Amino acid sequence: GLQRYAAGFRWELPNGRTELRTELIYLLRNDSNALTYLLYPDQWELNQLNGALDLGLRHAFDHARGRGELRVDLRNSAVGSERRYAQVRVTAVDQTRLGRLQLRTRAMAQFGTGNTPRESALYLAGASPEELMENKYTRSVGFVPYEYLGIGTGTNHFHAGGGLGLRGYAGYLAPEPIGDGQVVLTYLGNTGASASCELDVDGLVRWRPGKLARYVHVDAYFFGDIGTMGYRLADGDGTRLELALPRADAGFGTALTIKRWGPLVDLKPLTIRFDMPLFLSALPAGETEHFAFRYVVGIGRSF
Repeated sequence: GLQRYAAGFRWELPNGRTELRTELIYLLRNDSNALTYLLYPDQWELNQLNGALDLGLRHAFDHARGRGELRVDLRNSAVGSERRYAQVRVTAVDQTRLGRLQLRTRAMAQFGTGNTPRESALYLAGASPEELMENKYTRSVGFVPYEYLGIGTGTNHFHAGGGLGLRGYAGYLAPEPIGDGQVVLTYLGNTGASASCELDVDGLVRWRPGKLARYVHVDAYFFGDIGTMGYRLADGDGTRLELALPRADAGFGTALTIKRWGPLVDLKPLTIRFDMPLFLSALPAGETEHFAFRYVVGIGRSF
C-alpha cells in the first residue's frame, strides 16, 4: 500500500479563530500492487518518494449575515523528494444568509513551480489523489462504482470536492489547443484559479419530516463553477506560463445528510451528493449541446 510518514503541529491563537499548522509529509508507492485498489491508479507516481513541507494559516470570521474562512497554504518539496516543486494557495469560503436562502461561495487561486507529482497536483474538477486518501470513502475502490471513474475524452460521474472544483468536468482530460494542431491536457497542473457558488433553496420548501428530521436532512441548491488552469510552454531556455480559456458549469444539485444512525451512535454524519451540471461552456468531443442532462455523485458537499 501507501507508505505515508507525517509529523506536524497545530497552534490555535488566543482569539480562537486563527490556527497555524505545519506538517512534514513523505509519500511512497514502491510496488505496482499498491495501485490496484485506488480510484485513479494512473495518477500516482510509482517508486518515487514525494516529500513536502506544508505551512498553513486558517482564519475564521463572522459578518452581519453569516460567516467565512480564509486559508493560506504553502508547500515546498522536502529533503529527499524525487521531484522539486512549490505551491502557494489562497482559499476563501463564505456562507451568507439571504432571508430563507443561503449563498455559499468559494474562491481560490494557486501558483506553483517545479515538477509537481501527479498525486499532489492541482486538478481541474476536484480533489487530488493525495486528498482522496484522506477520506475513508474515497481512499480505495468499493464505495464508488467503477463505471463512474476514469479520466478520458468525455466527462464522468464521480466528483470529490477540491482542486479548482469544476464538477461538470469530472473525469475529463480538458485538452487545450496551443496552435499547429497541438494540444495540452489541462485536467491537472500546478497553477490555476476558480470561483464557485451554491444557492441553497431548501429553505423555501415546506417539507416537514417530523421525527425523521432527527436522522436526515436534505439540501437543494443551484450551483455554478468557473475556473482556468495554467500550463507551461517552452520559451527559449525556459518556460512561460499560459492560462487556458476559462471553463464553466452550472446546474442544480441535492445533498442528503444522514445525521444519526440509530443504535450505531459512533458513526459520523454522512452526506451523499447528487449534482446535475446541466450547462457546460466548453464541450468535450462527441457532445453537441451546451445544455444537456449530466450528473455526478460525491461524498460530502463540494466545498
